[in-house]
Amino acid sequence: MQRVGRTEGKQAPFQFTLPFNLAGIQPKARILLNAAVSVDGKLMFITNTVKQVVTTGTSVTT
Repeated sequence: MQRVGRTEGKQAPFQFTLPFNLAGIQPKARILLNAAVSVDGKLMFITNTVKQVVTTGTSVTT
């Protein structure tokens, strides 16, 4: 999934929500999240870690 948003001049860190349907995830699935930020098609930032966000049917808030 890709999500695009405007910062309107605000600085990081940015608060955001990525909605998902928990019913559509297999109970033992391992769901991971990483992110990248680009400006005018040029990569500016990218995560160097992958964050586990859903574990065995239980959502994890970080």
